[in-house]
Amino acid sequence: MNESGMVLALLRRQVALAGVALVAALIVSVAAANHGPGASAATPVSAGARQPLAGGYASAVAGPSTEPGLAPGSVGRSKLAIVGAIASMAPALGLDPAMELAVALVETGGTLDPGTSGDRSSTDGRAVGGYCSFGLFQLNRCGGQGAEYTAGELVDPATNIAVALSGHAVAVSGGAYPDAATAIVYGFQRPGREMVEEYVAAISPGGSRYVEALTLLARLEV
Repeated sequence: MNESGMVLALLRRQVALAGVALVAALIVSVAAANHGPGASAATPVSAGARQPLAGGYASAVAGPSTEPGLAPGSVGRSKLAIVGAIASMAPALGLDPAMELAVALVETGGTLDPGTSGDRSSTDGRAVGGYCSFGLFQLNRCGGQGAEYTAGELVDPATNIAVALSGHAVAVSGGAYPDAATAIVYGFQRPGREMVEEYVAAISPGGSRYVEALTLLARLEV
């Protein structure tokens, strides 16, 4: 990479981190308000969860980064903490909480395991442990939406939620797609072409993952 290319890459990363830092800061505040001080307690990254769209499996990767601004560990790794963070952040960005949670359910095969990994690659040097995609929204660091982040950053729930939801908000507000579900799938998540229609149906109101998300959200109110 020449000097100008290196400068451009650095600027892109700084801009990305600045935007995510703002969203992550909101996640910290809403998680604390909704779940109290215990919500940020981290639990180990689990292994073995299926990531159906990418065809990969969860694996333990490096722990969350301590890079300033990303607030690692600010959202707990339990389902309750993750559901609460998504439920609080989505409306702040003009997004449907149930649809956002449905996306995370699709991407983790229903587990909401923040350590989920997928998109196997034995040739891409950016892969970690043979995988390119990491976390709740399966952000791809091999040239995809997670390219500016380490695997460790992407398995941190706060960072992954912040990157994904801010990207979803841009896709939905752009007006290039007929509805929010289509915008999220085509404009940001970008699964394999053979999975697109099934994915959109699953996260749309009335879809299987959307209904599952509503059930999880209802438990927050109990």
